[in-house]
Amino acid sequence: MWRSVNILQKIANFFINKTAKFRQIVTLAKLLSNKERLQILINATPDIICFKDSTGKWLEANVSTKKLFRLKGNEFFLKSDEQLKKMVPELADVFEQCISTDQEAWEKKQRVETEEVIPLPDGTLRVFDVIKTPVFDETGARKGIVVLGRDITNRKKTEEKLRESEERFRTVATHANDIIFEWEPCTDVLKWYGKYDTLVGENNTPQTLDEFLTFVHPEDKERIVSFWKKEFKQKKEWKDEFRIFSSKGKLIYYRASGIMLFKNGNPDKALGTFADVTLEKQLIDNLRESVEVAQYNQARITSLLSVMPDLIFIFDRKGIIKDYHANSINSLIVPPEAFLDRPVDAVLPPDLADLTREKIKEVMLHKNVETYEYELKGGDLCGVFESRMVYMDKDRVLTIVRDITHSREVENELIRAKERAERSDRLKSAFLANMSHEIRTPMNAIIGFSELLRNPHLSQNEKDSYIDIIVNSGQQLLSIINNVLEVSKLETGQVRLFPEKINLNRLMSDLMRFFSIEAQSKSIELNCRIPQKEHYLVSDGGKITQVFNNLIGNALKFTPQGGQITFGYEHVNNMFQFFVVDNGVGIEPKNHKLIFERFEQVCNEPRSARKGAGLGLSISKSLVTLMGGNIWVESEPGHGASFFFTIPIDQSKQTKESETKFFD
Repeated sequence: MWRSVNILQKIANFFINKTAKFRQIVTLAKLLSNKERLQILINATPDIICFKDSTGKWLEANVSTKKLFRLKGNEFFLKSDEQLKKMVPELADVFEQCISTDQEAWEKKQRVETEEVIPLPDGTLRVFDVIKTPVFDETGARKGIVVLGRDITNRKKTEEKLRESEERFRTVATHANDIIFEWEPCTDVLKWYGKYDTLVGENNTPQTLDEFLTFVHPEDKERIVSFWKKEFKQKKEWKDEFRIFSSKGKLIYYRASGIMLFKNGNPDKALGTFADVTLEKQLIDNLRESVEVAQYNQARITSLLSVMPDLIFIFDRKGIIKDYHANSINSLIVPPEAFLDRPVDAVLPPDLADLTREKIKEVMLHKNVETYEYELKGGDLCGVFESRMVYMDKDRVLTIVRDITHSREVENELIRAKERAERSDRLKSAFLANMSHEIRTPMNAIIGFSELLRNPHLSQNEKDSYIDIIVNSGQQLLSIINNVLEVSKLETGQVRLFPEKINLNRLMSDLMRFFSIEAQSKSIELNCRIPQKEHYLVSDGGKITQVFNNLIGNALKFTPQGGQITFGYEHVNNMFQFFVVDNGVGIEPKNHKLIFERFEQVCNEPRSARKGAGLGLSISKSLVTLMGGNIWVESEPGHGASFFFTIPIDQSKQTKESETKFFD
């Protein structure tokens, strides 16, 4: 039995112990739940909540505090402000301020309230109302300090704005030109602020509304009494104008505005202003007259602009196009919407944009007029333009742009005509001098050898030799005269073409026979290159022969002994291309066009050694052009010259073309 009792006792003790532990667990769970709820509440508040021990080391801080002081996790735990200052150096001043206010709370042994400024990471400053409460134990020893803080930045801003607003009102009331009034309906008392002595005089300032009405113009008094009574019953701003006689009898125009403030549903106080608009009324009258004059002037300006072909632009000092005038949008580089309020760099070509900016700076600096020209190439608008830029004001310049393309072309053409005339005079003078030399040489030979023929003792061989010289000199003189006459005919348009059916191979053969004797006498190899089958051309054979005479004659002049000359023709597309090629002295590329000008001679020999009048190539060019063809040269100094000219074959009849043949 004893054993049974013992077992029951153990069972009872087991359940008793279990029940106690369960109660402890329940109690602990309740405590933990309360702590968690408190922790959630603390972390949810945006205010600063912080606990420090007796030495100033941080024990607890909510989420808002850690975020504000840029702390992570529990790195603050058991750290003093001095240590945290090193951890967050950008808030060193803030932690230093915390140390100072903590010390103040310990010394005063009571709650201390301060304002602390803390910068946010983005640089903005926030103001906090901070309360620090020191905690002491029963012996008076330091136990800890509780820190609470609330962001009052918005409140401070509101207070500052209110203070500024009050200050502005005082300033306005003291310095404003308008008169400020305050009227209490229940007492009929008028209070004035500002320059109220200008109303009716310093000693006549009305103290009640009834007194004020005595100064109002009789024609306005009844109206404003009725109007004001009606408006004073409403909770909105009212405006009115009226006239007042000053103490000196001067009529003054005033514009009044005001509002009635209500209290408990009843009118309490009226506030408003009186503005002297006498000058404004006078200005309106003057302005009305000025508007009429301005409208007349505007009509004149509009009429002038409508007939003016120039473009007008207004630039600001930064080179932005602010305004423009153009009679036609087609005269603009780009449409208005593409350049208004845009910089010149985005509208004009780079060179012109840089020039425009430079001129704007000069005009803004010197306040003068700058005139400059520029040329636009490519695009829909091209030509030469003149711009005149003038100073308008400190921020703007006005530019007038005129298209001077035609006038510049006329000027250039006049210059070219003058140069051509001067050059023609020089060439004619040189031509006359050369003609004198060219004519004098054969004439001297003719006269000289004719005189020698008078000698009766001359042998027959000598006489024949002298006669040959006289004949050759006469032919040379005749050639010069013929060239001069040919130039004259070409100048006056008297040269006519006589088309005929020409056998080109036979023409080349005739030229070969004509020049071969002279070529042999100079030890020059003369070749002719033509197609084997005969070709026919309907054209002026005499003119073609004359061109070949000039070209082959020149080749014989400028090809040294032992040289080679090749001439002939070939079929190229729809024309015949004729050529004369030599391996003589050659011609510089810069003179390829010049040699076809009249009276021009280009060679490496001194003028005294030159032969001819410089007319052959000019005549050849005119004749080829007359026959509808073209003539040109390909040459380099020291590498001979290749002359080509073409004649259209629209009217020609040709045989089947075969291989080219040579003969000499």
